Amino acid sequence: MDNTNNFKHHFLLAMPQLNDPWFSHSVCYICDHDEHGSMGLVINKPLNMALEDIFSELDISGDGIPAQAVLQGGPVSPEQGFVLYQGAES
Repeated sequence: MDNTNNFKHHFLLAMPQLNDPWFSHSVCYICDHDEHGSMGLVINKPLNMALEDIFSELDISGDGIPAQAVLQGGPVSPEQGFVLYQGAES
């Protein structure tokens, strides 16, 4: 796949006329895109859940972690979770 058609690390914005309930008004971050397919996450649709709720459910200490919104991600594999973060600058 040449780079002109590779959308990895790009954002896709839903067209205004898109009426799909999952993707209407969505911003999707493309995590991976190659000749086998693509994978992206909807990053602008929050769930009614806090990060601390997830940590508690998984029995993980969230001490020192600021309150963060949890986002839906999209309709595929809802049982999976992903963490998007910005690493420390070197």
